Amino acid sequence: MTEHVFEPLGMARSTFDDHEFSMADDHMTQYRQTEEGLMASSLPTRDIGQATGGILASVAELTSYLRLHLNGGAAAGTELLDADTLARAHEGHVDVPGRAPGREAPDREYGYGWFRDEAFLGDRTLLGHSGSITVSSAYLGFLPEAGVGVALASNTSPAFPLGAVGEGVLAAALGADPESVPFFRLRRRHRRLAGEYAAYEGVMSATVERDGATLRVDFDHPLNDAETVLFPAEPDRSERRRGDAEYRYETVDAAGRREPVTFRVADGGVSLLIDRWRLRKQ
Repeated sequence: MTEHVFEPLGMARSTFDDHEFSMADDHMTQYRQTEEGLMASSLPTRDIGQATGGILASVAELTSYLRLHLNGGAAAGTELLDADTLARAHEGHVDVPGRAPGREAPDREYGYGWFRDEAFLGDRTLLGHSGSITVSSAYLGFLPEAGVGVALASNTSPAFPLGAVGEGVLAAALGADPESVPFFRLRRRHRRLAGEYAAYEGVMSATVERDGATLRVDFDHPLNDAETVLFPAEPDRSERRRGDAEYRYETVDAAGRREPVTFRVADGGVSLLIDRWRLRKQ
């Protein structure tokens, strides 16, 4: 790695050696999340993690690695990697399990170390990879056609994915709204929908709260106090921060059936339609 990657790319401080890392005067202090808050911590066991996430590198030096991929395998005018070989690394070779709401099939692929998304901001190809070792995390992402990339690092594992932040930065670099990225768009939508709801004359009430990528609804009714989780059933294509909209979700009943749930935003108010009930946000 030192001979073929670090030295040619000028990554003089990048290393697998945590002792060498700790000798630098300005090395990071890594933290792990605890119930009491952030706590300074040592690096995890190194000998079992080097292959999957063992490089200790600064953001500045990670950008040198990104430029190698943006420049077709060349650095400072010298070809370090054959362009055709690099192109194969950027291709999708296997489907990544999972899919976005509204999609019928997997919508991401995995190449040689890179996740490939061909629908970023609609029709752009995004290559990226993120990872965490509990006390630190990082993300690299780039848009080959636009020639734009981003490197992010954190000295802990934040509550939000660095990949989403990176996608927001890339959106901003292209002149788009960072909140057009699905992660932030969904958070914005859930802020809009969360709150207290009540049915006609208060015969039933409900509290809607954000819970990660889902909404959790806690119902209060004399005959039935229940809690349910709502999963987005379709992507949020609305570009408007305000105005009328309709958001579709799904929940699973006691028999395992998927049941539709709708939030309707109209005339400045929000309604929750679930089962036979209509509740209005207070």
